[in-house]
Order: sequence, then structure tokens, then C-alpha cells
Amino acid sequence: MNFADDLSVQFGEGDEFFVQWRQRFSREFLSTYYGGGYGWKQVVVGEGDRPGYGAPGCTQLELVVTNTDQLGFPQMYHSCGGKDGMYEPLGGGAGYVANEWMTFTIRIKIGTWYRNDGHYHRDSTVQLWVAREGQPGKLAVNLSPEPMSLFGIRIPGTGSGYDLANENPAARYGKVLLTPYHTGKDPAQRHPTGYVWYDELIVATSRIPDPR
Repeated sequence: MNFADDLSVQFGEGDEFFVQWRQRFSREFLSTYYGGGYGWKQVVVGEGDRPGYGAPGCTQLELVVTNTDQLGFPQMYHSCGGKDGMYEPLGGGAGYVANEWMTFTIRIKIGTWYRNDGHYHRDSTVQLWVAREGQPGKLAVNLSPEPMSLFGIRIPGTGSGYDLANENPAARYGKVLLTPYHTGKDPAQRHPTGYVWYDELIVATSRIPDPR
């Protein structure tokens, strides 16, 4: 779905936005090792539609939260193979827990678009918080040019910014896809039925408090 039905809410260079949702996994869904593929997804934040153009599910600028290689914790990757020919991994952490509403929050701050020209700016931010039900979020992915703080003191040179790829001047973030899609999963495998639920999807321009 687009961030706005009239396509009026989209984000490009210099913009910052947050995407938060709650998600619940059944025990069968988390405990099954699915044959084939690279693991199931949770959410895709990607290019928004434009008048006369429907952006596909796999776009150069997209950011995806996924259980890569079924390691049991949320990770992220960027660009669907469109950045330097890679599905660039962004790390991750904080394991999944069955049968409770977990909260996931992504922060995206767009610096200078990377044009696949080998000139890196490291001025964008991608962060992911993961929260168990009733608990505060824990930072699982932290790619930011902003200096880290120690006892309230910012330490120069400690930031590690990122480059978000986008070679199309008309393309901007504007769509979110909620899906447990598992690319390449073996359709012949027999296993228990697993369930996933989504709730309280929010797109905002400032940090969203964790649900209580």
C-alpha cells in the first residue's frame, strides 16, 4: 500500500521518516525450518507509485526486514540487487518470540542518493528497533553518520553512515508491503500450518513511541 492513497506522501533526499508495526508469530511458524530459499520477509519499504506508474515490489531503493537464512532474528537488506549488483545486508539482532505482539520500528533518513557510480557519501541513516511485548525497543540495526554518545557526550568520528541507492530522479520512498513471503521456498515440503498477524501500522516523520 502507498503511504497515502493520493500519492501525496513520499520521501526523497533530505527527508526523514519512520515505519512502525506490531507483528505476532505462531509457534509453528517460528519453529519450522522451511526448505529452499533464503528465509521469510516481514516488511518491504520501497518506491511509491506515481501517476500512471505502479512501482513493483522489488525496487532499487527498497529496504527489507527479513529472517535471512532463517537464523531466528530480524535482519535487513537494501536494494533488491540494484546497489552495486548486491542485495546488501545491513545486520540485525534480537530474536523472534512466539505468541506475543512484537513491535518493529524502522528509521530512514535520506542523505544523498547513491547513483551506483562508486562515489559514496555515507550520509544516510537506517535503524531498526525491535521490542518484545510490553518492553522498550532494542536497537538491532544502527547505520547512522551521527556520532555515538557516551554518558551524554557525543564522540566525534564514531558515526557509521550509509548510502541508499537510487538512480531514478523520480523515485521516492512511498510504499510499504507487509508480507511473510519466502522467496524460493520448497512448495512440496509438508509442515504444520504457521500464522503471522500484523497490527497498528504507522508511518510518521518523528520517532513513534513503543506500544504499552
